[in-house]
Amino acid sequence: EFAQAFDAALDVLRGLGAKLEETELPDYPYTAIATTLYQGEAASIFRQFIESGKVQELIDETQKVGLVVALSIPAKDYLDAFRLRAQMLPELGKMFEKYDAWVAPSRSAPPPRVDTEFNAPPPRPAGERPPERPPQQQPPRETKNVIGASNIAGLPALSVPCGFTKEKNLPVGIQFVADALREDVCIEFAAAYQAATDWHRRRPNL
Repeated sequence: EFAQAFDAALDVLRGLGAKLEETELPDYPYTAIATTLYQGEAASIFRQFIESGKVQELIDETQKVGLVVALSIPAKDYLDAFRLRAQMLPELGKMFEKYDAWVAPSRSAPPPRVDTEFNAPPPRPAGERPPERPPQQQPPRETKNVIGASNIAGLPALSVPCGFTKEKNLPVGIQFVADALREDVCIEFAAAYQAATDWHRRRPNL
């Protein structure tokens, strides 16, 4: 459903005159770099909160464990992530010599329902295996790399609605990413898309 909604959004952009071309980001471990950098920052910012033990009062187990682990990140890993970031920046910048913006799904999976308990696994009948989706229904594989790359490089990104899943009416988004300090490009793309669609005016049937 995510892939279908994204493809439909691309058709809207084509109808507005956008020239779309599939491309790939330079080959870097974006998720690992981003995680190392933001965990290092979190360890510094929340050090007193973590070391005091108040971190154990958090409800979200993922956040709780992540903050505690962040204090143990080796300095060499943090510095290596910065060195890789320095190599990435000029390569990503060159991409915007050819493209005005990147467009990608905002996320590769739907968000949890608002009434879902923290840390609860996805509900599934006993004994049922996760469904196997055909390749054409798989979300584009570069989604997480776009999120990681834009965060690492400080690139502006703007997400707008582009549909809902049919089964649970969960929102689907499309994001526009532009070169550094070009928030105006993100806004221009998003405004044009929303002028041609009404997803931002719809509400899911709850």
